[in-house]
Amino acid sequence: MRLETDRLLLRRWTPRDALPFIDMHAHDDVMAWLWHRPRDVDEVLAYFAVLETHFESEGFGLWAVERRADRQLIGMSGLRRVVGGDHPMAPCAEMVWRQRRDVWGHGYAAEAADAAVRDGFERIGLPQVMAWTAASNQRSQGVMRRIGMVRQEALDFDQPGLADAHPLRRQVVFTRSA
Repeated sequence: MRLETDRLLLRRWTPRDALPFIDMHAHDDVMAWLWHRPRDVDEVLAYFAVLETHFESEGFGLWAVERRADRQLIGMSGLRRVVGGDHPMAPCAEMVWRQRRDVWGHGYAAEAADAAVRDGFERIGLPQVMAWTAASNQRSQGVMRRIGMVRQEALDFDQPGLADAHPLRRQVVFTRSA
């Protein structure tokens, strides 16, 4: 199973994606918006196993995003189910994306995210998807707006597990309905 856009292929993960995935997380600009990450090949492969389990149990998940022109892995995008625990948005389907720093600004994040959301609505039958990011992350908020998501200020929250003074603690929430 895969999704295609004019410029991108969204596909399942393979072991050959481990090193490019690690490289993507080695850039300071990418890491500035994340408070956790896989750190070595073994952790990345374990993460891929979790992603596959999610696809198998939910019918959707986080896709590897490959540029069709050169078949290079440029990031990830997709939906994941957030259930239980202490997360303020649970339960929901969360829209997620991440890209290599060198491909920012080309519209790939919005193109991949829109394809994943449409798949969630059309094939999976999800009624709504949510996305959130740090209040200071204007780039991600721009992607959310470009794919038709609407800010839901009443749902904004403080990220569980982050200290009061952590710069990523305050999260802003966007939604898109089918």
